[in-house]
Amino acid sequence: MKRGLPIVLMALILLWGGPFLFSQTPAKNDLFRELHRESVPDESLIAIWIGSDPNGPDMEMKVPPSFRVEQLLFEFPDGQRIPFKPSGTLYFDDWTFNIFSPDYRYVVLMQDRYGPYHVVPIKELRDYLTGKKSPFEAVSGSTLDIPGVLHGDVKWKTAASFEFCAACCSGSYKVFHQIGGKTEYGKWRKGERAY
Repeated sequence: MKRGLPIVLMALILLWGGPFLFSQTPAKNDLFRELHRESVPDESLIAIWIGSDPNGPDMEMKVPPSFRVEQLLFEFPDGQRIPFKPSGTLYFDDWTFNIFSPDYRYVVLMQDRYGPYHVVPIKELRDYLTGKKSPFEAVSGSTLDIPGVLHGDVKWKTAASFEFCAACCSGSYKVFHQIGGKTEYGKWRKGERAY
């Protein structure tokens, strides 16, 4: 009886779990779908956010669609889709749909929840995504390169400037960056939303 038990267990594992054990695609990908897409006005570039299906079986809570993002892809005119691969880890509350400058000349991409943000001209995005080109700028929320400063809530203010929140043990502050210019660090004004 003892000799037959491992064979029976192996048969059950293969019967119930076999398709998942030998599949190249994780079973959870069946629950992923396109959550949001945005194209530049001339449609030469499309950003596609992929994530968990808000209508899936385990999605009873109402959460912002950006909290469901698992991956960001960029589709180019030739049909090639290139995934954005951050240099660190992005959690559910780190993703945003607000990546394009208002004039669609730049994209800002968070690399890790601790920063930095990479600023990339749209015309150089393919080379950036494939590792052939560095970002135009890397913008950090840490004034002293202190590790552990959380970054988030990026918002474009003009076609060439954006702000985001940086937070650490002593509170949060606003970071304002002018593309090609300087970065300013300041306090939130009364009525402004902090991180």
